[in-house]
Amino acid sequence: SVLEPCVRNKDNQRLEAFLQQFEKSDLRPSVPVFGSVIKGYSSLKRIDKCWEYWNELQSQQPAKHSDIVTGCMLDALVCNKEVDKAVELFMGLKQPNMVLYSILLKGFANSNQPQRAMEFWREMCSKGMKINLVAYNSILDAQARVGNTDEICEILEHMASTGTRPDGITHSVIVKGHCVKGELDKAFQALKGIQQCNLDHDAVVYNTLLDACSKHRRHDLMQQLLEGMETKKVAPTNFTLGILIKHYARNRQLDKAFEALEKLPKQGKFQINEQVWMCLMCSCLNNGEPKKAIEIYEQLKAAQHDAAAGSAYETLVSGLVRNNDFAYAIEVVEKAYGLRAENGSREQKLALETSKHLDLACLEQLFARLDSLSLHKEFGLPLLEQFRSAKLPVTNRILALAVSASRSTRN
Repeated sequence: SVLEPCVRNKDNQRLEAFLQQFEKSDLRPSVPVFGSVIKGYSSLKRIDKCWEYWNELQSQQPAKHSDIVTGCMLDALVCNKEVDKAVELFMGLKQPNMVLYSILLKGFANSNQPQRAMEFWREMCSKGMKINLVAYNSILDAQARVGNTDEICEILEHMASTGTRPDGITHSVIVKGHCVKGELDKAFQALKGIQQCNLDHDAVVYNTLLDACSKHRRHDLMQQLLEGMETKKVAPTNFTLGILIKHYARNRQLDKAFEALEKLPKQGKFQINEQVWMCLMCSCLNNGEPKKAIEIYEQLKAAQHDAAAGSAYETLVSGLVRNNDFAYAIEVVEKAYGLRAENGSREQKLALETSKHLDLACLEQLFARLDSLSLHKEFGLPLLEQFRSAKLPVTNRILALAVSASRSTRN
């Protein structure tokens, strides 16, 4: 199906276009196609359409339901935070298999319902079902997310009694459980268990430990983990980089954050994503480095993260205003609206087009702050005049602040 690659690659625009074409056609979907369509609409967060196709299949071919299609519908409900509906559907099934149980257990994990997950797991045990590793890992994950280490031990003992061998995911989940509970020594023991057994593991387990060490201010252990990643040739990710930037920023070590920004993408061979750029920009603001924050904002735009540029602009201007860096804030506003570009230039046209999507709330915040500090005449009125000359939109509140400032000046 052409839908499957779109779902896998999260190409929602193309996925939506294919589904619209399918709905306009006279094609009668087979049972597997029903599953693909449900999966597609689930990816688009259109649970109403998932139900529509599920109910259509029920009415047309109730006897031909496959476990695969049922799994697609259950997964759609779980992924769209409708776990209770998923349970209701599950309870109506005659003989749910292990895959369907695993999907439901994943739903309990994602919705932080560890007790319900344990209830279902104990029910599976009482029925004498042969529980596979995927199901074990799902139930373990539900407990690990809230630090239920006693329950984790109970599940691991049951795994051992049935001869089910844990894999890298199992050990990663165990590490997470200890980290959530603050048991860093036990978490490191679990990591050593992974390494000694030569189990496949990636950056996820290291990221979990790095995050926990950062929260508990164990700087020594963080360095040990980073060295371990290099030794074991575990590639860091954007998530690793984000953890380190936040950690260094909290400890007023912005130079180390920039060192990590330079080193980790090369080491892990990844492109810095918009979340990391935003994280670093905010770190610069919080560390009193407005010029560096603006440089990061420009790099974010240059990396063509168009979706993030608008929110980055608002975050940057608000942060500069909060720190009373008005000259820098106005510089960012002027550039964003093309007020510093040559009249009629391509740069100005591009800025004017982009500025149509910018929220004026942070501009209101800027003018209000200037007014409260009696700086409207020095900064606010000149900026407002530029907006008027360029015929750019302003809100009534901004105009009201300008009028109030003008009256105060005359008085």
